[in-house]
Amino acid sequence: AQNNSFAMPLTQEILADGLGLSVVHVNRTLQQLRREQLLTLTDGIATLLEPEKLARIADFQPAD
Repeated sequence: AQNNSFAMPLTQEILADGLGLSVVHVNRTLQQLRREQLLTLTDGIATLLEPEKLARIADFQPAD
């Protein structure tokens, strides 16, 4: 990972299966993240555009 970007060579189907979610739910969630300009997914590279905001939304607490 560099500059808030990382390789994500997964299809929505694989991601949904691994997370136990429907493909429709994964698709809608990714669309919402793109619409809110929080994430881009281009050529298998995911870029977190506002990682601090995403951490707050997810209630993420980094390990100390």
